[in-house]
Amino acid sequence: VPGGATRQQSVAAGVRAVPADLPVVLVHDGARPLVTSGDFDRCAETAIAYGAAIVAVPVSDTLKRVRDGRIIDTIDRGDLWAAQTPQGFTSDRLIEACDVATREDREFTDEASIFEYLGWPVVIVPGSRANLKVTHPEDLELAEAMMIARHRAGKGLDRE
Repeated sequence: VPGGATRQQSVAAGVRAVPADLPVVLVHDGARPLVTSGDFDRCAETAIAYGAAIVAVPVSDTLKRVRDGRIIDTIDRGDLWAAQTPQGFTSDRLIEACDVATREDREFTDEASIFEYLGWPVVIVPGSRANLKVTHPEDLELAEAMMIARHRAGKGLDRE
């Protein structure tokens, strides 16, 4: 289906195009080319069991809150996770979430954020740091090096 001007609009268009009888829908960013089939499987299984799930990794960097170029706080990372994709949801709830976001004209960074806004639980599926998001030129170089290493190891694009 044609996408929208934002990720949220594109996902909503895609969700409305899937058959209504699907038990779960997975949303994945094309900017994460190193995702594995195992990530999809675990996310789908968890979404079926709990209604909503996202692949994520614990934050390992020290996080600083900055204002006007100066550090004003260090964030406790003990309970912080970096969201990845895939993100999986029961299809009926995801359709409803997309409808709410559209109706209220609110932008969310991902579908899990809409579920949070609605008070619906989302379960974490531990992922891999290898499921990196290609955002900056150096990310593309790293992704290419990782793909070459996987190929040489005989694992193709999937590490599992």
